Amino acid sequence: DLHHMRPADCNVNSARSNKYFAQCGTVDDLSSCTSPAHPEAAADTQKDTKSFLPPASNRGDVARAILYMDLRYDGDD
Repeated sequence: DLHHMRPADCNVNSARSNKYFAQCGTVDDLSSCTSPAHPEAAADTQKDTKSFLPPASNRGDVARAILYMDLRYDGDD
C-alpha cells in the first residue's frame, strides 16, 4: 500500500530490521540500549534487541502509517 511506504536509508533500515517501534527499555532491558541506533541515524534514535525508536521528526509519520494500516486492513475484509 503506497500510504505505508516511506523513503529510508538502507543501512539504518537494516539496523531497524523487524523490531517493534518503541523506546529502549520498553520491551527489553534498558542496558542493551544503543543511541544513536546506527552511525548514519539521527542522534535521537535508539535501539535494543527488540525495539527501535525512530527520530522525533518522523515518529508522527510512523504512528500515522501504522494507524492507517490497522484501520484499513483490520482483517475483516
